[in-house]
Amino acid sequence: MLSLAASACFGATFINAGGTPLANHGLVTSVAGATTIDFSSGVFAAPTYTEDGMTYSGLAANSIQSSSVSGCAQPPNDTTNYLCVGPVSTSLVTATFANLLNYFGFYVGSVDTYNSIEFYNGNTKKFTLTGQEIATRAGIAANGNQSVGVYINIFADGTDKFDIVKFYSSSNSFESDNHAFSTDATVPTNNGAIPEPSTFLTIVPAAAYFFYRRKK
Repeated sequence: MLSLAASACFGATFINAGGTPLANHGLVTSVAGATTIDFSSGVFAAPTYTEDGMTYSGLAANSIQSSSVSGCAQPPNDTTNYLCVGPVSTSLVTATFANLLNYFGFYVGSVDTYNSIEFYNGNTKKFTLTGQEIATRAGIAANGNQSVGVYINIFADGTDKFDIVKFYSSSNSFESDNHAFSTDATVPTNNGAIPEPSTFLTIVPAAAYFFYRRKK
């Protein structure tokens, strides 16, 4: 397993945070051509949710919510359906795609240390991104602050592409919405090359921005 917290150098994966504000949706992807899953337009019949040709599995009857309820906090400025992962519903939800992706994005609210998201190519785990890693690089606290939301973008090159994404939370809860994916997104570059490891931070309403590069 490759963790983005490790000090070793990894493969060509680029992660940044920052989406486009959309009324009643919080933040959505800014990546041109990406398909967005809004948890409202598909078919939900626990334990599965299907939308735009992809499937989420492992859901409980209360894994998709339309407002804040006990154990699940709706992401900031989002009044639409969202995914809630944690013991109050189910601690693991798996998203399976028909093709290898080079981009996945999601809007996450109230980030906690016990949240994590894992990326697989088939049965091979490519890397893990934890709530603490998101918070550290965004310059926020992973303390479940319900007024803070971040849009996370993950770009993968070559052998780092993935077709399975797993959302996990050991406590209540990991809340997200506006999942987006693409098989052919443009990986961010700097003068034609993926940037060297670095971080930056800009706080805007309900959003924080950072970037990080894995390399090997």
